[in-house]
Amino acid sequence: MIHRLLLGLLIVVALPNLCMADEPLSIDHEFIGQLSATPNEWLLRDLAKAGSAGEHVGPLVIKLLDHEDWRIRLAAARTLGFIGHAGAVEPLIKRLDDPTDVRINWIAAQSLGRLQALAALPALRRVADSHWYPPVQMEAAAAIEHIELRKDDESRPSVSFPFEFFAFQHIGTPHLDCRKPAIGKSLVPRDQKLYASKSPEALEQLTISVIETSSDELQEIVPDSDTPSKRQPKNEDPNVREEEVQYLPTVALRVAKGWIVGSNRGEWGGELAFRSDDGATQLLKYKNVEDIYFLGEQVIVLTGLAHLSSNNGVVYVVEQQSSGEWSARPWRGLPGAPMSSWLTESGEVLINTANGGTVLLHPSGTFRVAPCLDP
Repeated sequence: MIHRLLLGLLIVVALPNLCMADEPLSIDHEFIGQLSATPNEWLLRDLAKAGSAGEHVGPLVIKLLDHEDWRIRLAAARTLGFIGHAGAVEPLIKRLDDPTDVRINWIAAQSLGRLQALAALPALRRVADSHWYPPVQMEAAAAIEHIELRKDDESRPSVSFPFEFFAFQHIGTPHLDCRKPAIGKSLVPRDQKLYASKSPEALEQLTISVIETSSDELQEIVPDSDTPSKRQPKNEDPNVREEEVQYLPTVALRVAKGWIVGSNRGEWGGELAFRSDDGATQLLKYKNVEDIYFLGEQVIVLTGLAHLSSNNGVVYVVEQQSSGEWSARPWRGLPGAPMSSWLTESGEVLINTANGGTVLLHPSGTFRVAPCLDP
């Protein structure tokens, strides 16, 4: 299929180390208009590289801290530190305690350090002492030193700017990986949970049917995208072709009158859907699905992709609406893409993340680093 070929060809679009032109960015009305109308990570990255020359765009970037796309939120918080917008101090202090995404906690700490934000010192000290994730504690401590010693940005390690900007995708440390967790697994009955490795024939009966479009024009395709619309043709075209494509799920969780199913083909994409008992499919997200769980009273889905230098992980909550339709909304950000996971005896979900360590997610939405028997 053309969209799968394009996913492979366009994966470089999602790479943090994409080469950038050496000439300075022209922050004109056209650029600002584009950032306002269709913000994305790459525009924000380019603005961040412009440094203080982009300071006047700060109020617009602050608004993007609440954007519906979580990736744009992260990029906005990152950009504010690079452009040196003083008005961002209070909004960034609030992000230090944002329970939804540990990555924005890490970004906020570093951005506050870059801003030399004296007003942030009390909050940074608290985070350095008590945050659940050690890399955030370390970054808050570094920010405190950066502020108190009035260090400039040149005191930090010099790396390729795209790698520096997207450093929040790799915030873990090796000692956070746990091969032997000090907490037992909780078994899930096979009539509630199916895996391709254990029940391939049963999952074949839950095939995901997706109507996909293709044309001779390049499409705006984003790997691991949030919405099905990301795979629609770029322009209206009478020659657009529609085709029903079937994907075999890798995991399925039994819910009322059907199954929540997910697929994962790595860099070639994945899907999250509801498959009703009468055979109908409701596509929820184009996401690489690692696993699906009942966590407390919620159904959660671990999604994400670690490929080349890109590394993103998000936990979604799947809910049935009053209309009977199902929906998926982002609930918690992970320090890396989920690589493996299981339900524990404590009622938490243990998640081994890519370059982010092993963490435990509680039904309340709080995290902790997994206790480990490894030396």
